[in-house]
Amino acid sequence: MTRVLATAVLCLSACTTGTITATLTDGMSGEPMSDVPVTARAQAEVSFSCQVFEGTTGADGKVTIEGPCLTSSAYSITPVNSALWFIEGSVVAQSSDGETAIEVLRAPEGSGSYILHGDTLTPLSTHGDIKRATILGTEEVVEFPSRIPAESDIPLIDAQTWLVMTGPDAAQSSRLVPMVKSTPRRLLRNGDAMTMQDWWYLGVRFSSDRDFTRQAAMIDVSKVRQHSSGDRAAYIVPFNAVPSGRYALKTEGSNRVTVLDFGAPPE
Repeated sequence: MTRVLATAVLCLSACTTGTITATLTDGMSGEPMSDVPVTARAQAEVSFSCQVFEGTTGADGKVTIEGPCLTSSAYSITPVNSALWFIEGSVVAQSSDGETAIEVLRAPEGSGSYILHGDTLTPLSTHGDIKRATILGTEEVVEFPSRIPAESDIPLIDAQTWLVMTGPDAAQSSRLVPMVKSTPRRLLRNGDAMTMQDWWYLGVRFSSDRDFTRQAAMIDVSKVRQHSSGDRAAYIVPFNAVPSGRYALKTEGSNRVTVLDFGAPPE
């Protein structure tokens, strides 16, 4: 008799089936999550009939799965939708009563930037290339986007919306930079003087063509939701983590920029 067959026969005679009851809660809103398909998978060798189970949560966020061999194995609960991340309570211990509370983040695998509104994740698009020029009379470089989208096309992070950045390097490779609008300015590009009409600049406030101050995003990190495990990480930024205004989202290694409004569109 092979080892696998012997294990199966042993489990068929010794395993007692049980029940897993998992309650899924949205980690941002605290609300129960309905209509979420999940998979329960044994973490130890058990018979084929005890290995994998599926279920879907009801209106109360609960899913009840009958049949797992809890006397012989712990079970891991995973979402069918890869955009969901079970960050707490996703393992049901062996010989337990099978009940667990699972906290869920809407944060896809891999690296990316998204807008989260309610239960909808929308990938962020870049809006233009980053251009650079030299400020007159200095060696200081100022950056600005090649284009500004229409006001209606600029994503707004408000009280019902979050900026979601995923990937283990997201916090180090992504930056929010305040955007400051200026009246026409004389700048140097490739050694030639040019006049920029009213435009938005990244982290620079002009008082004249030669006088300026640098500005950085004042991020309240205590309001940023962060979670990481293994090669997966998520950083979720609410509207009130930075002062209200317009920002550029830059990613290291990319010459593209995304324009975002936090709190309310600038007047």
